[in-house]
Amino acid sequence: MKKAMLLMALLLAGALLTSCAAQSTPSQSAASASPSAAVAGTPAAADVYALVNGQPRIPDPPTDYPKGELGALVKLGEDLVNHTHTHPLTRGLVGNDLDCTSCHLDGGKAKTLGTFIGSAAAFPAYSPREQTVQTLQDRVANCFMRSMNGTRPPVDSQASLAITAYITWLSSGLPIAMNAEKPINPFYATLWVNQKLVPLAKTATHVVYLDGQKLYAQKCAACHGEDGQGKTQGDQMVYPPLWGERAFNAGAGLAQPVKMATWLQYNMPPQGAPLTDQEAVAIAVYVDAQPHPDFDLRAHLPAKAEMGVYNSKVLDETHSVVQNFAALGLDVRVIRTGEGSPHIAPPTPTPTSTAFDAAAFYASACAVCHGKQAEGGIGPALKAAQAKQDAYVKIILEGKGAMPAFQDKLSQAQALQLVKWLASKK
Repeated sequence: MKKAMLLMALLLAGALLTSCAAQSTPSQSAASASPSAAVAGTPAAADVYALVNGQPRIPDPPTDYPKGELGALVKLGEDLVNHTHTHPLTRGLVGNDLDCTSCHLDGGKAKTLGTFIGSAAAFPAYSPREQTVQTLQDRVANCFMRSMNGTRPPVDSQASLAITAYITWLSSGLPIAMNAEKPINPFYATLWVNQKLVPLAKTATHVVYLDGQKLYAQKCAACHGEDGQGKTQGDQMVYPPLWGERAFNAGAGLAQPVKMATWLQYNMPPQGAPLTDQEAVAIAVYVDAQPHPDFDLRAHLPAKAEMGVYNSKVLDETHSVVQNFAALGLDVRVIRTGEGSPHIAPPTPTPTSTAFDAAAFYASACAVCHGKQAEGGIGPALKAAQAKQDAYVKIILEGKGAMPAFQDKLSQAQALQLVKWLASKK
């Protein structure tokens, strides 16, 4: 009897083991099919960050902030990203008039190159520039030295933690995709930089520079100013400066024409057709050939007692506009003038004539902000052109807020002609 009971127990245990093994098989198969997925059914990082029709499919940014102190820190980080050069916590660390959102549009929420959505998932990541594995805090701190022409915030300071908490929040729910080659948002890992632009930049000439000058006047000057110094509204920098002492220094990524051209293709102009390869390179060559502050790494490092550890094996690094162009095999003095002179020709104003073409002028100077059909964009929709002709003429000629003045380009009669053309479109 005891032998029979023992045999039955053994048979029952075997059946249970077989059942458990059978139930675990699908989960194990899913894990082996997608080793980067933490849970069966969770898409692998490679699937999430794959290109669809050659472009990334970026999710919408989250809208629900974390609760409690974490949520407060994330909101502080968002404020710092949008007001970096004026916020009390960061203004002393910034040496120009740029904010993080100047390059990372809409506070990093824009679903284009420069987005913060997914950025935190790439870290820790190896950085060839520093020759070390970098954290997200490292990456943010280094932007202060280069794009902001300032000083690194102290490690684990409130400002540093807040900005990285905000960027991490924008990556909520996305799989980790640490990068062993470069610190880049995984959505754009294969698109940064556009390699097709390299030969165009390396063969740039003074003619390309002049083309860039004309394109800048047509597509960029309305927002960033003919002098490249941007547009302010109160203490808010609405459109950032692109060269000069208040712009990014020569150590910033966008100071390199190929990187600038790549960024332009994804982000500028805000309205209208995207730039061609040739247009993007020409504008980048023109903008980057203008004066920018030199970069000397040691001059931007704070005292060790205020910094912690600077995570880099490269401790001596300098950049200038001349060096950046020399890296492409170009002499920037020849690019600027065609004769080797260091003189920089000023942008050529958009010409006016008696045979004024209102449609052409609107397309070149206005559509970038107000939309192709005056439907609105960065600037408001122009729906009251017929009813408020005199007011519109005054604003066009004298400017208003971030709207530039066009009195040096248009006569009053031409401004009125432009307003009447707008009214005819309604």
